[in-house]
Amino acid sequence: MAALLGAGATTASAEVSGPATTVDEAVRQAGISDGVVADLPPEVAESATPSVCFSGHVQDVGWQPWMCDDDSNWAFAGTTGNGLRLEALRVAPSATGGVTCVQAHVQNQGWNPPKCVNDGRTAEIGTVGLGLRMEAMTFSSSTRTTCAEAHMQNYGWLGNVCEPAGKVTVVGIASLGLRMEAVEGKID
Repeated sequence: MAALLGAGATTASAEVSGPATTVDEAVRQAGISDGVVADLPPEVAESATPSVCFSGHVQDVGWQPWMCDDDSNWAFAGTTGNGLRLEALRVAPSATGGVTCVQAHVQNQGWNPPKCVNDGRTAEIGTVGLGLRMEAMTFSSSTRTTCAEAHMQNYGWLGNVCEPAGKVTVVGIASLGLRMEAVEGKID
């Protein structure tokens, strides 16, 4: 499994050598960004229930509308069955009472620095306008359990991964040069 997540992958000198392994490490690497105020659906923005929303930038599609987790669904971004790459991801937490961090492994770039935001703000990872695929990502919260799952080229859904508050959920395959096509996640 470590090879699938890119533990043995070589990286260029201009990139981060690997994903942050804790929220504290991600915050040390990135700081907490002011981000932009997330333009979330009112029922999410005004809810006291912890939630996360995803918006993906997809090859030949552009930015998708926000999709948020709730009692029966996970936040979702990307496409399945279309062979399209997920190029970037916007993540907007709400009512978590803490910091949420995300980090992308991008084609030809490796692990980019993490992005960390407070509730109601948007963290954006990946690239737009460069035609590069996201290959793996991390997702974490300082106060809540995070769960995520990636849909990968040639593999489909890899199975969900959950980590407790302060730990980092890593999904995707950073070492095989495959496109992430979709991702889903939730905050508990």
